[in-house]
Amino acid sequence: MRPLIYIMTPVLILTILFASRFVTWDAIKGMDQQAQIYVQEGTASLRSWKLPQAIKAFTRAIEIEPKYAEAYVKRGLAYYRSAEYETAIADYTQTLKLKRYQADAYASRGDAYRALEDTQHAIEDYAASLKRRWNASVMQKRAETYFA
Repeated sequence: MRPLIYIMTPVLILTILFASRFVTWDAIKGMDQQAQIYVQEGTASLRSWKLPQAIKAFTRAIEIEPKYAEAYVKRGLAYYRSAEYETAIADYTQTLKLKRYQADAYASRGDAYRALEDTQHAIEDYAASLKRRWNASVMQKRAETYFA
């Protein structure tokens, strides 16, 4: 019995880790299928730096599912990459209101504030992100912002 536990435990852990790469929390939670398709399209466009197409796809997903946090945080990234920092901040703030992806949303909103040279808000958001999940990159950005 004990050898079976030693074999099955790592297999179960690897299965969960592998599956988590393909299934988002929102998919498990039961978000609309069409909204999920738009998020997948937007993510593909975001990866290839087709920012207007990404923004359009994420916006469609949000129109279908107004509480789709993943769509807001990714659209915020697309706006950030388009140098539309205020709009990105609004999307990250909406993500935070939905109480999802908080560490990522705080860190990304900190990046947007930093781009606008609002160091006080950037430091606050980096600190909030670090309270939720420690991340060396966020720690470095916070330190660089302190020095600025």
